[in-house]
Amino acid sequence: MKRIQLDSFLYKTVLTVLVSVFFYFLIFSEIGFVRYLDAKKQFDCKQDELVALTTEIENLEQEIEDWKSDSFYLEKIARQELGMGRKGEVVYRRFN
Repeated sequence: MKRIQLDSFLYKTVLTVLVSVFFYFLIFSEIGFVRYLDAKKQFDCKQDELVALTTEIENLEQEIEDWKSDSFYLEKIARQELGMGRKGEVVYRRFN
C-alpha cells in the first residue's frame, strides 16, 4: 500500500513539474506568449506609422500637383512665404 502511495505521489510530482515547465516555456520562452504580445504591439505601432506616413506622402503629392498646375497657389506661396511681389508692386515686410 505504501508503494502505491509513493508511486502516486512521485507521478503527481513529476507531472506537476512537467506541466509547470511546459507553461513556463509557453509563456516566457523565445516563442512564448509574452514575446508574441510584444511583437504584436510593435507591429501595431509600425502599422500606425505606415498610415501616418502614407497620409503625409499623399498630402505632399497633392501639394506638388498644386504647385505644378495652379498658378494662383504658386503666386500665393511666393507672396506669403517668400515675400515676393509682381513687377511694380511694393512689398512691405514686418520684422519682429
